[in-house]
Amino acid sequence: MRSLVGNLPELLLHDIMSPSRHVVLIEDATRSARYVQVLADKEGKLFVECVSNVWLDDEEDHLSLDDELRLLELGFQPPEGIDSSRPNWWWYPDEDGLALEACTKMVTVLCEIFAVRPHHHVWVRQYT
Repeated sequence: MRSLVGNLPELLLHDIMSPSRHVVLIEDATRSARYVQVLADKEGKLFVECVSNVWLDDEEDHLSLDDELRLLELGFQPPEGIDSSRPNWWWYPDEDGLALEACTKMVTVLCEIFAVRPHHHVWVRQYT
């Protein structure tokens, strides 16, 4: 986890902001249905999402009420439904250049909500 935390800002600033990358998804390797992702729009603004219970088939993977309350505390907005453009928990910065805040939110979700620890593995997937 330390290497992910340390490298996440560079990953976001270098890879996702390049013309060929638009999404970085990080999954808990032990519970791969749980993920947090960051997307970049055409202007390079970052949009962070955390999976919602809509996509989690296994009840064991579901976010608890405490998890959802913590997401609200972190500034995430609740999902707007499976048929919407925002079916996951989401955070969109009000200002440009908030890659560090996006990283902080992603790492907080991984550590506090998904309980990923330094010795755990995560999968980092990049999409265009």
